[in-house]
Amino acid sequence: IYGMFQYKRGPVAAIRHVLTPSVGLSYRPDFSEAHYGYYRKVQTDTNGTLTSYSIFQNTVFGGPAAGKYGAMTFSLDNNLEMKVRVKTDSGMTLKKIKLLESLRFNSSYNLIADSMKLSPINFSGRTTLANKFILTFGGTLDPYAYDALNRDYNKFQIDENGRLFRLTSASTALNFNLTGKSKQQDKISQQQLTQYMHDPFQYVNFDIPYNLFVGYNLNYSKRGALDATLNQSLTFNGDLSLTPKWKIGFNSWYDIRSGKFTSFSTNIYRDLHCWEMKLNWIPFGGQESYSFQINVKSSVLQDLKLNKRKDFFN
Repeated sequence: IYGMFQYKRGPVAAIRHVLTPSVGLSYRPDFSEAHYGYYRKVQTDTNGTLTSYSIFQNTVFGGPAAGKYGAMTFSLDNNLEMKVRVKTDSGMTLKKIKLLESLRFNSSYNLIADSMKLSPINFSGRTTLANKFILTFGGTLDPYAYDALNRDYNKFQIDENGRLFRLTSASTALNFNLTGKSKQQDKISQQQLTQYMHDPFQYVNFDIPYNLFVGYNLNYSKRGALDATLNQSLTFNGDLSLTPKWKIGFNSWYDIRSGKFTSFSTNIYRDLHCWEMKLNWIPFGGQESYSFQINVKSSVLQDLKLNKRKDFFN
């Protein structure tokens, strides 16, 4: 669904709002019923108490769920953009600005449940500020009231205190990334990309002179009448090419609430032509450790290497 608002005067030329609704149905039978054969009963005490268990529990994939479930899922995604008038040497031009890349609401309604059929409403969003800062946020809105034990029960908030929802959890993150321009176009295969995702040491690009990432995270949670919990943290990581053969990087996490660094690690990479050297060191914290490795670059001779490490549990 598209909506366009146009303005003949002023710096704003138009605002466009795009709504994308989605509806779905899902159903799951009660696999604990005897005719499926997935669940059995076992006596658990001398009084003859029988407890149901799945014959597939504690396995790799687990067992099928018990209980019948039939729900209608629904979501609504929003996108908001604006066009502004900008004066240039060649005249007036239009520039598009993303106000809100996404604002999504989703929930479900269990048609089979005997009570509390509506699930809490989840929301999430993201946008980019000044083409440099990436802002993401999300949370959960609970429509139900809570009892003396701070547990949800079959009464809506609006019937108890006139409020439609209560915010039970929320989070937001503001990230900033600064990367130096590569000296040349770097080509990487899909296999190398997969290796790099599992171990960043597997792929080191000396053509990028520096890379810096800074992130701010805020998390909020509140259960019933209990005091809310608020946590804030800062994340820093990056790397710097000292010379065409030396590269140093770091990764750190700072807890604003406690006022201290909860983790810090540094890594050093040295290109030795056909060989390479890697050092990773965590100097303090609960995971204090180090690892040192010299190995051949060729994947054919990947087992030809020298390792020296000390883990935090050693």
